[in-house]
Amino acid sequence: MLRSRSFAPGFLVGLVTFATANIYTSNSGYESGSNNNGVIAVTEKFDALKEFGWPFRLHRSGTIFHLDEVLWKGLVADIAIALCDSSSIGFVCFLLFTRRRESTR
Repeated sequence: MLRSRSFAPGFLVGLVTFATANIYTSNSGYESGSNNNGVIAVTEKFDALKEFGWPFRLHRSGTIFHLDEVLWKGLVADIAIALCDSSSIGFVCFLLFTRRRESTR
């Protein structure tokens, strides 16, 4: 199943989706704080502590008082979730394409 032509595209779509979400959060400049409405602010401030990562935060950076750090628990959790979800998407694609092949025979 892992080497099938139907599993690999689904698996890759899942990985690309998670990678895109993490890249988007790193480039958008989210602050760790929120504005008055409870929504995460997208404006950059000089003294703001910035975090990125989806669904868990995996990197934190800031000014001289808030140095860069990798949030290892978030990184490991993001990788685990990405692999599990991508495997699930690949398995669903595998099932759909094998049923389609069997019904055309």
